[in-house]
Amino acid sequence: MYFGTKPYGLEGYIRNHGDGSNMYRGETFGQPRTLEPGDILANGLEIAEESYDAGNGSIGLIFVDGSRREVAARVPLLLQGEGRGKLPMQLEVGDIFATGCVVLTKPGVYEEDDPRFEQGRHEVDINITGGFDGHHIGVPNDLFIALYSETYPPSSDTTFGTFILANTLKNE
Repeated sequence: MYFGTKPYGLEGYIRNHGDGSNMYRGETFGQPRTLEPGDILANGLEIAEESYDAGNGSIGLIFVDGSRREVAARVPLLLQGEGRGKLPMQLEVGDIFATGCVVLTKPGVYEEDDPRFEQGRHEVDINITGGFDGHHIGVPNDLFIALYSETYPPSSDTTFGTFILANTLKNE
């Protein structure tokens, strides 16, 4: 398990895959725990403070406008600038997160009277690879999720594509 506080790149991500550290940061994205004050997300929100543990595998983010969001630690968030990403409701079956998770079903919106709904935390339900039937996560509706540049199925011609085929999709 990776117990460090510094983000790691692709090699570190592959080496630490599945250990729960969630410290992967690329040039155009970062998992929530890797975001620092001054980072600007693709939706224009700027990180104001260090992230915090929001419980149940989520990381809390505080923005300079005073708003907050809580995001599953494993979700890669798109930074402002170049990069490929989508808002949660725009995701399609087969989209691949920059972390290798694959979207398994069309995302759905939690209605405000649904007990799973939490403003700024669980607004959109996404079913991604993980476990035998997938893994449902609730995410804020206004944060762009960073996507891998390849479409489904990934190519074994790249290191990351090979990683996805060998690890993420092996139970599919």
